[in-house]
Amino acid sequence: MFHRRFALIVLVIAAALAGCAKSAQQYYDSGNRYFTQGKFKEAVIEYKNATQKNPRFGEAHLKLAESYVRAGTPGNAVREYVNAADLLPQNKDAQLKAGTFLLLARRYDDAKVRAEKALKLDPKNLEAQLLLSNATFALKDLDGALQQVEEAIRLDPKSARSYTMLGSMENVKGDKVAAEQAFRQAVELDSKSAQGYLALGQFLAGQRRPAEAEAAFKQAYAVDPKNEMAARMVAAFYLSSNRAAEAEPYLRALSENSKDPAQVLALADYYVAMRRIDEAVALLNKTAANKDAYVEATIRLAAIEYSQGKTAQAYKRVDGLLARNAKNPRALLAKANFLVYDKKIDEALANAKAAVAADPRSVPGQYLLGTLYAA
Repeated sequence: MFHRRFALIVLVIAAALAGCAKSAQQYYDSGNRYFTQGKFKEAVIEYKNATQKNPRFGEAHLKLAESYVRAGTPGNAVREYVNAADLLPQNKDAQLKAGTFLLLARRYDDAKVRAEKALKLDPKNLEAQLLLSNATFALKDLDGALQQVEEAIRLDPKSARSYTMLGSMENVKGDKVAAEQAFRQAVELDSKSAQGYLALGQFLAGQRRPAEAEAAFKQAYAVDPKNEMAARMVAAFYLSSNRAAEAEPYLRALSENSKDPAQVLALADYYVAMRRIDEAVALLNKTAANKDAYVEATIRLAAIEYSQGKTAQAYKRVDGLLARNAKNPRALLAKANFLVYDKKIDEALANAKAAVAADPRSVPGQYLLGTLYAA
């Protein structure tokens, strides 16, 4: 009787476990539901489970890569796009995605191989042709890149992007006349694209034709006011031209339209540079509520307090950051700078060394450390 009951319990548990264990397809379907709902972090988890269940599930690798991009972690996408392209050799889009992200990762030879595979699948594919041209250009084969972009233009004579790329290559080659013609052709073909105007503006600025460059940058912003690069380029133009007051509307637009808190911090830095301290402080206090910007906003507030002679408050702010994380390189560096101004060189050196130990790639940290050793 005992043995029969024990066997029954075992069967019930086994059946329950079998019911709980999802298949790779079930995880994939669940990931698709999250993806459709815009819940990309949840989608990442489900697609990862699908690829762990079945490492050769190419579509799952592809969707996992796309979810990484949508979730704001594109660095993780490269490996998954490559996995997808390897597992789906006949999928043109998988080859193109892998090639594009390999190009961004500066793996130019690998990007070129993916572009060539996509072209074998679809010899008239403009995206693949442009990717091949970009990769060839990045590999410093200018003549080969020019041939590839000319082939792209032959495939689609109305492609503004092809002419923009051609202009960049002619500029590097040194043919400024041909470069300008290509940039202007790109703008003519697609007058609603900010990208063409931005490329033309950069070229004209490089030719020291500021009035024309300004017009091109402003036109880029006019056709696409939500374009962050357009706003950034117009602002940078005015800041570099000693016309800082004219940069404000574009910096404000960036801070309002972008989800990146760095744009809000840039506006605060602008207010400080323009000696509009009250506005900077108000903006920084508001920004500090964002956990992703808390450290940078707090350091800026401390720097303002220090510059105003409120040294005790400045140190208190920075020490508050270090109480949360004793190895915060930005807080350590801020404190080191305060100590330098207070002529407490030994203490400054200790904080600078700690900052560099926490972040060896910190350029300001290495520079300050070198300066202190020299002192």
